[in-house]
Amino acid sequence: MLSIPADAPCEFIKWRLALQRDPRPQQQQSPTMYTLDYTYGMTKPITMDFLNGGTSLEKTGKWAVRKEPGNREIYVLNPDTPETTISFIRLDDNLLHLLDREGKLMIGHGGWSYTLNRK
Repeated sequence: MLSIPADAPCEFIKWRLALQRDPRPQQQQSPTMYTLDYTYGMTKPITMDFLNGGTSLEKTGKWAVRKEPGNREIYVLNPDTPETTISFIRLDDNLLHLLDREGKLMIGHGGWSYTLNRK
C-alpha cells in the first residue's frame, strides 16, 4: 500500500494523515485532497523513535467518502486509481481503521495497530 520495498528493514511505521474538505458551505464539506506522511524503519532501542531517523515519504492526492450498507462510511484515498487505493473505515469522529484490499479490517497486535487517532 505504501510502496515500501519488500527488502527494506522495517519494524514499524508511523502515519500522519491530513484530510482536506471544501470549506465552501454550498459544497457540504466535500472531500478534496489528502496528504499522507509516513516514516518507516527499525526501532531505536528503548525509545519510540526510529534508528537513524527512519525513511520518510509522502503521498498526496484526492480522496472520497463511500457509504456502504449498515451505515459504514469508508474513506478512500486515490479513488480514481484502484492500484494505489488505500481505504479506512470511519469508526467515529476521532478514529479511522485501515482496511485490506478486500475491505476487511487489518488485524494488529500489541506492537502493530492499524487505527489512526485524531490529533
